[in-house]
Amino acid sequence: MLSVWVRRAVVTVLAGGGFLGFVWLLLGPVSTSIAGQWVGPVSAAERLAAVGSVRGLCVQLVLVVGGLVTASVAVRRYFVDRDKQRLEEDKHVTDRLNNAIGHLGSEDETVRAGGIRTLARIMADSPRDHRPVVDTLAGALRGWSARSRQENRLPDDVAAALMALRTRPSRPEDGLLDLAGVRLNGANLAQARLVAADLSGATLDDADLRRADLTDASLSGTRMTRARLTNTLLRGADAEEADFALADLTETDMAGAKLINVFAEQAKLGKANLSGACLRRARLRGAIMTGVRLDGADLAEADLRGVDLRDATGLTAAMLAEAVTDRDTQLPDSVGGADRS
Repeated sequence: MLSVWVRRAVVTVLAGGGFLGFVWLLLGPVSTSIAGQWVGPVSAAERLAAVGSVRGLCVQLVLVVGGLVTASVAVRRYFVDRDKQRLEEDKHVTDRLNNAIGHLGSEDETVRAGGIRTLARIMADSPRDHRPVVDTLAGALRGWSARSRQENRLPDDVAAALMALRTRPSRPEDGLLDLAGVRLNGANLAQARLVAADLSGATLDDADLRRADLTDASLSGTRMTRARLTNTLLRGADAEEADFALADLTETDMAGAKLINVFAEQAKLGKANLSGACLRRARLRGAIMTGVRLDGADLAEADLRGVDLRDATGLTAAMLAEAVTDRDTQLPDSVGGADRS
């Protein structure tokens, strides 16, 4: 440590001495020499005045150079301090992140919930940690679903994780949200951003998914009995063999969705958009589909017995001919004469 201070002192003395020597040289011999070259043979008073003028210019030059040096040092110090502050902030965030993740392994539900809320704050404050926190929250939900046997109540930590995912900042996210197989009955996912999320095999009975964005999501085998999905986006979603029995899908946008073998008996699909959707072998018996859009939909072998299709648009006799209907199927006037036997 002493040798470092000695070296710094020596460097400071040498730099100061060099600067003073430079100033003396500039204001002394150099100024006199330059003045002599400018004025030539003149009187002593005129030479003295010329030297004074040159020295004034040299002083201005020294001040300018000194100002530039000072500014450069200040700029360098600013960037050094900024980098140091950034490193300290990163260390602080890393410590908070590690502590929060450590709390997730606690046996105490309240401690786990506190860790989840800390992760949510870190995600809001640190865009760099956004994706790791999202993956951690999703992993916590999958882990809880694998361990839990309780179906009638979501623990505080699970509710906190759902809240964090539902209200997370809107930022570009690389990778998919993996919630495959989670069991979140009664979960509040209203207005959640679940674009292209993997919810295959999940259980979301009685869940609130109103106005959620599930565009291109994987919902294969997902169970959503009695779930609320009004005004939800399911465009392009893969919901093959999903269970929507008794679910409320009013005004839901399922254009282009894959709904093969879907089970949606007694579901409410009024004014839903099913344009271009594949409903092959879909079980829709007793569903309410008043005002539904069916332009280009595939209804081959779809069970439409007892379905209310009044005011449906895009429905053709050819489409109905491939579906299963009965006398209780209520059809729009445009295809009222179709065979419903």
